[in-house]
Amino acid sequence: MRVAHEVTGLHAAPSQMQFKYIDVDAFRVHWHQHPEWELTYILSGSGYRMVGGSIEVFFAGDAVLLGGSLPHTWVSEPHPDGSQAIVLHLTSNLIREFAQIPGAERFQGLASQAGQGLCFDSRGSELSDRMRAGLGAQGLAMHAAAAHVFDLLERLPVRALSAPSPPRVLHLATQNALERTAQRFRDPEFNLTELAAWVGMEKSPFCTQFKRATGRTFSQHLHQLRTANAARELATTSKSVRHIAFHSGYDSIPYFNRMFRAVYGVTPGEFRQKISAHSG
Repeated sequence: MRVAHEVTGLHAAPSQMQFKYIDVDAFRVHWHQHPEWELTYILSGSGYRMVGGSIEVFFAGDAVLLGGSLPHTWVSEPHPDGSQAIVLHLTSNLIREFAQIPGAERFQGLASQAGQGLCFDSRGSELSDRMRAGLGAQGLAMHAAAAHVFDLLERLPVRALSAPSPPRVLHLATQNALERTAQRFRDPEFNLTELAAWVGMEKSPFCTQFKRATGRTFSQHLHQLRTANAARELATTSKSVRHIAFHSGYDSIPYFNRMFRAVYGVTPGEFRQKISAHSG
């Protein structure tokens, strides 16, 4: 059985776009795709996001543009203050119209890369205000709000999130596996054998299906998830590196240090120092 496409409701919108405000206790695992393009701006909350073959930590101010049919999900921990975001959905036809506007060369470049997912450095920018301006707007006012958003995005530093990949088939077993892994990754004993049995599949076909759907092996996914959780805790708490390592599913500090450095290029301690220096 396939977990196919999320229905955004945009197909019935004559404007070909919609701004949505999301306010939940936590972003839950919902590995999905849809034909519309999506710009997600995180107002509050922190956790990890999965875009194509990428898993990265996110914080408030995270801004990501996704091309159509690119699988994705944002996941955060439940918090009394919840997690909030503004999401802009646009049809591919409207994107093509924007790209044809005279002087839109930079936008054309962004559009050509959005199939990989694009992350913008929006710190100190007006992106929050411009996204908020789209909420509740209608007709020409909504189009103007979107135009102002993309005008700003064209001037912000940007990087791609994942390598280009063909469209993925999302199966129910993969969605269940991702949800189970999000629940169990902190347990050092959690492994492929347990997960495959839990979704009711043999290990070999499960591994094949998981990689086709996510672009990575289960082992790669598990370590990226664990290190992303560690990065979030290093940035947002004063807990010791040892505590964070154990809370992220590692029972060996040297192994945790090695895996973290392989993903982030620095040790956990150096990562925390960089985050502190940047925040200060």
